Amino acid sequence: MLASWYVSLQGAGQKDIQIAIYKTLPTLISERNLKGWVSGREIPDSTFLIEQVSRLTKENEDLKSQVILASSQSLDVAESTEVKTAPLQNEEFIKMMQIFENSDLTLSKEVSGLDAAIKSNVLRLMVMYRETILSGLSTAANTKIKAFLARNVCTAMQVHGLMKTRPIMEGRFLCFELTDKGAEFYKFMDELKINK
Repeated sequence: MLASWYVSLQGAGQKDIQIAIYKTLPTLISERNLKGWVSGREIPDSTFLIEQVSRLTKENEDLKSQVILASSQSLDVAESTEVKTAPLQNEEFIKMMQIFENSDLTLSKEVSGLDAAIKSNVLRLMVMYRETILSGLSTAANTKIKAFLARNVCTAMQVHGLMKTRPIMEGRFLCFELTDKGAEFYKFMDELKINK
């Protein structure tokens, strides 16, 4: 369509070209269902919105880290009493809980999003990030805390048969998934809380 009037207007004057453009525009608008023209000067500057979303995302991560820190401090006492009251038929899980409780980890300021590093242990992180771990993690995690959990908590769980890995993205990354034994371990911890 455009090429036909362009070819026919070769050699025509500037006014003829302008008239052809004005005559062709309504046809183009109706055929292509165009809604209008927006000048680059009329588009609002979205820099402020991008900065605000980034700031709110960072603030959200900081608040989540503070909640985790507060809940981890309250879990210290509960976890130590849970291990003492566990039934004897689950000695393997009791030993795992003791191993995980004695496996100290430090979340750096960058990972925790707080002003200071947080000292924790594998068991506490397994409880605090239960939903994240149960849904599966990968070494291609998109946040620092998920990458930390995959490298530290999931590998500790894998050693004890609670998680398994499978390659993803053409083998470049690993996905950690809970095993049946891992599901039983979480079930055991839930039963401990009920029997408490």
